[in-house]
Amino acid sequence: MKHMTLLLALLLACISSARAEDAPAVDKEAFNKRVAALLGELDDADFEKREAATQALIKIGEPAHEAVKKTLADPPSMEVKERAARVERQISLEVREKTTKGGEPAGGLQATLFSSGDTFRAGEKIVFKVQLKNVSETTREDMPIETFDREVPGEFSSTNLSQARIIIRQTSGDRKRITNIASTSMQINRGIQVIHTEIKAGERAAVDVPITNEKPLPIGDYEVTVVYHARTRGMLKEATEDVKSNTVKFKVE
Repeated sequence: MKHMTLLLALLLACISSARAEDAPAVDKEAFNKRVAALLGELDDADFEKREAATQALIKIGEPAHEAVKKTLADPPSMEVKERAARVERQISLEVREKTTKGGEPAGGLQATLFSSGDTFRAGEKIVFKVQLKNVSETTREDMPIETFDREVPGEFSSTNLSQARIIIRQTSGDRKRITNIASTSMQINRGIQVIHTEIKAGERAAVDVPITNEKPLPIGDYEVTVVYHARTRGMLKEATEDVKSNTVKFKVE
């Protein structure tokens, strides 16, 4: 009798295990069908339906990445190509955000710079993202990034009002078209009204970083860093130094 009871218990355990293994497979199949349906709706005649599908895929994020890349490799129409590319950029940014190591923390804030890729076409609009995160255990008071100074090959712009600066250096390529720009020391502008907002421990905020402006970057290899004017322009209360992001390398070809 004991042997029969043990055998029955083992049989029930096996059935339960089999069902548990089957469940994810069923969920995965349903998920794949859902993603395929959304990809198909990127070419729908209804604009609102196309837009809803685009946003839904962005929201799904990394689990839909491979399917989106396959669609992008052989899109059925220009509309699908453009929308799939938009979704792929956003998902790639999400992936890079998780895997990129930010710069050294300063004043309790850490700046992390990341992009959707490492290689871009000449003339293409290039946009990175920078994330400011409060890595301290206390609430800090800072001013969110809204505008940037730009220090790029052949161009330098500063309004004295920006909260951060983009610094781009070319490491190889057509240097004949490049004007090297010396670093400029920024001082606190007492005339600016800086309105601080609270950023609690663990909170983060990300904004777009426009790498290209009116002038496209020449073909070559580049490095880019973002500096948040925590001290020099008083963007972070009680800051003793500016907050510098990690350096990201990329190529224009």
